[in-house]
Amino acid sequence: MALEILGAPYLHIGSCDVMPSVATLIKSNFSPASFYADIRSRNNDLVAGPIDLYTAGFPCPPYSSNGRRLGTSDPVSGEIVRYVIRFIAEKLPRTFILENVKGMVTGRMRVLEQLLEFITLHGHYTVTWRVVDAAECGLPQSRPRVWIIGVLKEVDAGSFAWPPPFDPPDLDCVLDLDDADCVVTAANHPPMSQVVNFFRL
Repeated sequence: MALEILGAPYLHIGSCDVMPSVATLIKSNFSPASFYADIRSRNNDLVAGPIDLYTAGFPCPPYSSNGRRLGTSDPVSGEIVRYVIRFIAEKLPRTFILENVKGMVTGRMRVLEQLLEFITLHGHYTVTWRVVDAAECGLPQSRPRVWIIGVLKEVDAGSFAWPPPFDPPDLDCVLDLDDADCVVTAANHPPMSQVVNFFRL
């Protein structure tokens, strides 16, 4: 959706989700060239490349403060992040964006630290991460999430910069979308150049 909003041309190579309802939603709205029902059984060798952008939001219960916080040892979904990292290591997408709950960086779990160590092990990527609240991105809710962004060093030497936060819309704007005072302008929207340059495909 973000690429469409930005007007960036792209080819949706593939998507993956184990939940049938989510699979139906993805297929109905985004038409990926390939759909994989389970990341654990996907053969990465059969995924067409090259890949410019890889995004993944792996299951959060193993890391959430509301979950058991077993990390990668969680027997239900803790292993999924390993398949995400394996895909990055094998296919070397030019850019990747990973997202999860901020519990990854709190408490005694070293999940984020271990993940970053593995990704940067062979020196292919410049990686940066940050906890970003949805309210900092113009959404009318507080929803902090960890965002991890990696760019191949052969593509970019590290010029990526996080866009500055900006104020969420007033509640009145959320309730009344026809209000002329709520139109998005350059004054209340983040600098688009940073986003466009990063997602250029």
